[in-house]
Amino acid sequence: MRTFLVSGDRDLLTTLAVGFGLLMLIQQAVTTVRAWVILYMGTTLNIQWRANLFAHLLRLPVQYFEKRHLGDVVSRFGSIDQIQRTLATSLRCTVNSGHFRFKQPALVC
Repeated sequence: MRTFLVSGDRDLLTTLAVGFGLLMLIQQAVTTVRAWVILYMGTTLNIQWRANLFAHLLRLPVQYFEKRHLGDVVSRFGSIDQIQRTLATSLRCTVNSGHFRFKQPALVC
């Protein structure tokens, strides 16, 4: 199997080195694109949720705000963060268990 080292077959060794180098570059590119897509989608979702909540608050009558403290209204925006963290954790757990299902069948989130 490693006879190319003994026989001095530099062409095969060069081909293998280039092939493994290309595999590393492809893996890095896929990882980078995946991270960018996750970041983009998370940011877009965050902006949309906050904009929708703000638009909803603007449509509410003045009596709604008269009956509630400022902290109650502001806490609605904090609730968005908690919901997003929960969804992100669930999604990450689902993706990881699907990704590692064949490598480690006993993997639990």
